[in-house]
Amino acid sequence: MVAKSKIVTPFFASTVIQKVPYTTFVLVHARSAFGEETIGDMENNQPFHENEFLFATNFNLQGVKIKSPGKIGAHKIFNLLKNKGIKIGLKEIHENTKYVKALNFIAIQNNQIIIHNEYGQDEDSEYFNLWEAKDKERIV
Repeated sequence: MVAKSKIVTPFFASTVIQKVPYTTFVLVHARSAFGEETIGDMENNQPFHENEFLFATNFNLQGVKIKSPGKIGAHKIFNLLKNKGIKIGLKEIHENTKYVKALNFIAIQNNQIIIHNEYGQDEDSEYFNLWEAKDKERIV
């Protein structure tokens, strides 16, 4: 028996953004899927959220071994930072990673926005960068 592939409409081709009601805040994270077994698994799609903690990331960690719940690396990092706090979680990631090629994320907690951009010494920051723009009324 041959397993059928899951077909998920790419974000850019979906109508999901048109269905978002008027709001003063939205966090969207669109990126390529990673790992056939998690495509369509809504539990492992970003942004992750639990209670008042929202999180989206783009990272490349090499030789990382963290103990945190989750099926995929991004979900493990989300749980680590949510449960231990950003500062302690980042310290634990660094202590348990051979090389940080890129570790970028946005976290929103208790109406505070935390943006973290980090790259290895010789890495191209343009590839992984998380951009922020501000004016008097909004942050994008």
